[in-house]
Amino acid sequence: MTIVVQIDSSNAANDIRRDFNERCFILLAKKNPSVSFVFVSDTPFLKSFEAIQNITYLTIGPRLRNSLFNHYWYQHKLSKILKKLNANYFFSSTNHCNHKTNTAQAIYLETLLSSRDNKKKNLLKASHIIVPNDYIKLNASLLMPAITEKLLVCYSGIEKKVAAAIEIKENIKKTYTGDKDFFFFDFEDTTDKKLLLVLKAFSLFKKWQQSKMKLLLAVDSIKIQSVETICSNYKYKEDVVIVSSQSKETLDFLIGSAYASIFMPNQHKIPLNVHTALSYEVPVILPETAFYRANFGEAILYSEENETSISNGMILLYKDERARNQFIQKGKELSADRTWENCAHSVWESIINKKKI
Repeated sequence: MTIVVQIDSSNAANDIRRDFNERCFILLAKKNPSVSFVFVSDTPFLKSFEAIQNITYLTIGPRLRNSLFNHYWYQHKLSKILKKLNANYFFSSTNHCNHKTNTAQAIYLETLLSSRDNKKKNLLKASHIIVPNDYIKLNASLLMPAITEKLLVCYSGIEKKVAAAIEIKENIKKTYTGDKDFFFFDFEDTTDKKLLLVLKAFSLFKKWQQSKMKLLLAVDSIKIQSVETICSNYKYKEDVVIVSSQSKETLDFLIGSAYASIFMPNQHKIPLNVHTALSYEVPVILPETAFYRANFGEAILYSEENETSISNGMILLYKDERARNQFIQKGKELSADRTWENCAHSVWESIINKKKI
């Protein structure tokens, strides 16, 4: 059996679909040494990819940087590869697939559908559609009843980490916040408008609590000038720390050392750093939506997207240690259930072995 798996080796996407295929199929390759796995990507593979005997790595251009190249890659280059390899399955890392092959194909649908969605042709062609939660499954089923039987809910794994050691937290706080506790805000996939909401929420928090708490903003280097301009006239600018272009390890430690993490994504998607916070047993504040509740249940502190609601969440976590610990415990329980091993098992049994689980 030959299984072709598309891998996003560019790290371009900052959400849970980025490493879904990589994490699942490395595990499956280890458990099924007689099966041939071919990992394909439009960009060169990073040296950090694990060398496993039954995995072959192929880089196939052109890079998927616009709709024209996307069409050429999926409809022409991929066709040749699947035929040459006599592939039994192709697992896409996106919601695109090939329309010429008879090879069974699974695509990943990470966002809600709309009535005029251009993904419908791919959804009808795919033999299986992996979705991250029941909310997206319900949405897709209502808009396209014909694909209902193809939908598989598969929760991405939350990698278990040991809570950041005291000495690491102390070093992070000494380096970045002058030994003060801090809220972490991820500006990776959000807007200036939502940054202003968080700044206003932090102002209300500071006004009501009179604490020495800091707000640490993790910012992409491209956006740092814009963020610095926004913060330049901010009343509590001395309590705002702007950090950009950190290594993945340092960013993880920043999240793991935070008193709580705040995420205000620009659309219905699950940033990877939400999982990072949960894995480090750090409470998370997310927008109050059915989409996020379908993913995280009671493990998350939800807020409306306004400064009063966000600040109330910050105050609750600061004032009520019992409530904070409850969110930490719920996050630990969720992480224990959402393992990559469970995710890989679900994919293998439901798609390869064609069992309902």
